[in-house]
Amino acid sequence: NDSIDLEMRISEGRQATINKININGNDRLYENVVRRELRTRPGDLFSKEDLMRSMREIQQMGHFDPENIKPDIQPDPINGTVDIGYDLVSKANDQVEFSAGWGQTGIIGKLSFKFTNFSLTNLLHPGENYRGILPQGDGQTLTVSGQTNADFYQSYSISFFDPWFGGKRPNSFSVSAFYSLQTDISDRYYNSSYYNNYYNSMYTGYGYGYDNYSYGYNNSYENYFDPDKYMKVYGFSVGWGKRLNWPDDYFTFSTEIAYQRYVLKEWGRYFPISDGNCNYISLSLILARSSIDNPIFPRYGSEFTLSAQITPPYSLFDGKD
Repeated sequence: NDSIDLEMRISEGRQATINKININGNDRLYENVVRRELRTRPGDLFSKEDLMRSMREIQQMGHFDPENIKPDIQPDPINGTVDIGYDLVSKANDQVEFSAGWGQTGIIGKLSFKFTNFSLTNLLHPGENYRGILPQGDGQTLTVSGQTNADFYQSYSISFFDPWFGGKRPNSFSVSAFYSLQTDISDRYYNSSYYNNYYNSMYTGYGYGYDNYSYGYNNSYENYFDPDKYMKVYGFSVGWGKRLNWPDDYFTFSTEIAYQRYVLKEWGRYFPISDGNCNYISLSLILARSSIDNPIFPRYGSEFTLSAQITPPYSLFDGKD
């Protein structure tokens, strides 16, 4: 005959217990920072789902090449255990932004630094674990930036984010502060021959804002800077977030309270008043879920965000409208 009968018998053995967890190729973070993201732990029963979830959490950190994260599984059938190794390839994740130029008002530029492997502990208590020139190793994020448009606009900001505040639970903490100064130009500019000739030329077709004998540069915009007309803004915010277990552990909930104070002096834009102070307080509530495998080039998963912002009437507190 030209046919056969084939019978396959499979005997399922005992589920292996995880013995050792090895992390290879990590030269950026402290090892405990990587281990706290793992769902596979010594003493637990081996689970492929936990293995894949651990690889996803490592990718979400952003400090390792997601295409080169390879698990190394070494079973021991005799003892009923398994050793798991995570082979990682570190990658740079810090950012530097710099731009500079020259305009009618003077120097225009921006400088920003974003350190994604900052360590506040090493900054406050440097010791044997101190790494490099900048304290690093804890996976925290520190951002410092400054921007200027000569005398007419300046802004500075600093922010700090810790994904595991306290180091024991995945509760995030963030704090930020900023300051900006925007000045206006003097009323003399609008009454000058430069301003009048320039805008009259738009309708008459003659001249381009020049005076009778020169090109009017001595009457140009930057010469009418008025430091006594300004708007200053001070801002501060504090945020806290938590991973949820229900409906599933892809959900996160976070909240942030922000405060801004506006200081105005002879400022006739955006506000119903030109002199005085304005206060703004807001509370933000965010419920989010993300199951994507890679934050930059996702191949599967989904994400959504539901947010609400509440602004209490500050005038009820100070009795001023």
